Amino acid sequence: MELLTGLAHRIVEEVTEIVREEVIVVDHTGIIVAASDKKRIGSFHEGAKIAIDTKQQYIIRRKDVPHLKGVKAGLNLPIMIAGSAVGVIGITGEPSKVIQFGQLIQRMTELIIKEAYSSELLDSKHRGYETFVYEWVNIQDLDYEFKERGEILGIRIKQPRCCVLIDIYAHSVDSEKEDEAKVGTLDQAVTDYLRSCFSDASQDFVVPWGAGRFMILKDMTQFEKDDSALNRELMEVNAQIERQFYLRPQAGVGTTVTIPEELRRSYQEAKRAISAKAHPESVVFYSSLSLELALAEISTMTRERVVEKVIGPILNEKDLLETLVVFLKQNLKLKPTAEVLHIHINTLHYRLKRVGELTGKSVKDTEDIVSLYMAVHFYKGWHNEE
Repeated sequence: MELLTGLAHRIVEEVTEIVREEVIVVDHTGIIVAASDKKRIGSFHEGAKIAIDTKQQYIIRRKDVPHLKGVKAGLNLPIMIAGSAVGVIGITGEPSKVIQFGQLIQRMTELIIKEAYSSELLDSKHRGYETFVYEWVNIQDLDYEFKERGEILGIRIKQPRCCVLIDIYAHSVDSEKEDEAKVGTLDQAVTDYLRSCFSDASQDFVVPWGAGRFMILKDMTQFEKDDSALNRELMEVNAQIERQFYLRPQAGVGTTVTIPEELRRSYQEAKRAISAKAHPESVVFYSSLSLELALAEISTMTRERVVEKVIGPILNEKDLLETLVVFLKQNLKLKPTAEVLHIHINTLHYRLKRVGELTGKSVKDTEDIVSLYMAVHFYKGWHNEE
């Protein structure tokens, strides 16, 4: 194990705050890699090299300074990791004054290094998962080497699985996504949160997918025949994200596959499910979609034309548009619609009549209702309304 320069500088900063003395960090070859006095960086420190070789603290008194290369009076403490001296933390000053800090500083430095390397190992592990999962859902042929790499990473690829995509900006406006630095920090916080949510299941893997999306490679061994249990779990996760981060996420869930080569299909299904943004539920299963899938295939240009042609005349008539949306949502039932809108039933009749007059579409004609539904569906998709 070698001391990284960035970590060495962090150690100097944190130790200096405690001892208020000049501090150096020396690597395993005796070269100063970080110091309070920047001029000393890169020079050889003979006292530190002795501490490394003996694995013992080495005190340098004023009388010793002329006889050792690159030293000042002070205390040199070996940094011990797994029985090896990986470097030295040195404190300059009168030995009788700085020796009292010795054990504390040595222990603190070793803890900083262990924490940093543990974090680096964890990051490296997650990067391995990310690369593997990304390849898995984007390639068609899984060769022996690929499957073996999965086993090395601890991913049992023969488990029944499904892909879940969570979009934390599913119901957000574009202005909320403009600050890239804020978005990056938020994405990392959500990544950490999601990993904590699924940490109890060793075969669940959370991968940041970019642009506010997250992939959950879900082990379906316990959920294979029970979508309701998975639905409850994901709804709770989404609810927590909403409470903690003030976002309104949506999850798209692909079907469960038992053959590794079919995971790509589950991923494509999760993408289609999450694209059904007009869907009111926070968790959308691909298996529950029918009309939404057909409508999703219609081009943006065609959608715009349908909206303009069918409900264009009432887009600026807020009361009429709201009435139509609620009427469709209440399955064309008059009484529930009036109750939701808090209006008299006669007022509702009048508004629906005006909708018909302005659009040329009758709410009593099946074909016209289909046209109105499609237009409202496309309109809500643009405006993220429920």
